[in-house]
Amino acid sequence: MDWTKAKTILIIALLITNLIFLTSYFFTLKQPNFVENDVTKNTEELLSAKKIYLEAEIPKKTPTMAVLSVKSNELKNEIKQRALENQRPLSENQTMDEDYISLSKEFIENCGVYDENVEFQSIKKENSKIYVRFKNVYEKIPIEESYMVCIIEDGKVIDFQRKWFDAIGFGETKKKVITASNALIKFMVNKEEDKKSSSLEGKAIQIKDISLVYWLYSYQLDHAVSTSEDTAFPAWRITYNNDEMEYILAYQQ
Repeated sequence: MDWTKAKTILIIALLITNLIFLTSYFFTLKQPNFVENDVTKNTEELLSAKKIYLEAEIPKKTPTMAVLSVKSNELKNEIKQRALENQRPLSENQTMDEDYISLSKEFIENCGVYDENVEFQSIKKENSKIYVRFKNVYEKIPIEESYMVCIIEDGKVIDFQRKWFDAIGFGETKKKVITASNALIKFMVNKEEDKKSSSLEGKAIQIKDISLVYWLYSYQLDHAVSTSEDTAFPAWRITYNNDEMEYILAYQQ
C-alpha cells in the first residue's frame, strides 16, 4: 500500500470537510443579516404603497426591556419665583443658541432640579420669545411626557414649565420588544383607520425618526402633575410630518 499517496488523499479529504464546515458556519452567521435586510426592504415597500415614506433608518436591534417605575416630582412655586427674581440676564451681545441654552441650564440649577438625567432637547424661536426644552433620559432611554421648558425674552427667563418624573427602578421581568418594522406596520394600520374618519386620505406621511422610549401613556392628556407613582412602558416613538408623534407599545400584544 502506498502510504504517501493515502496520506495525501486523507489530508485533501480533511481540508474539503473543514471547508464545508466553515462555509456552513459563515452562512449561518450572515443569514440573519439577509433576513433583516429583506424584512426592512419589504417594510419600506409596504409603507410606500400607503404613501408613508421613511426619512430615517429602521432600527434593527430588538432588546429586552423591563417596565420603569416613576414618581412625579413637583417644583415648589416659591423656588421657581426665587430663581426668576435672582437670575443673571444675558448681555446684549449674547444672542447665540449656546447662550440661551447656558442661561436655561443655570436657571434649572438654581431651582435645584438639574441632574444627570436632564438633557437638552431643542430650541425654538417664536416672535420675541425663545423656548429651550430639556428631556428626561434614564440610562440612555428618554422618558416621554417628562420635560422642562425655559421661556426666554429680552435675555432672561420669564417663565419655566416643568412636568418631571423621577425614575424609581426597573421591574423584575424583562421582555423582548417588538421590532421597529412591526411597530411601523402598526403605525400604518392606525393611519389607515384615521383616514376613514378624517381628511388624511391621499396625503403623504414622512417619517423622520423611530426610537425606543419609555412612555407614560396614562399621561397623554395635559393634566396637572400629581405626586402619585406610575409605570412607564417601553414604546416605539414615531416622529412624522411636522414633528407629530405617535407611540406604539413595544411589548408583544
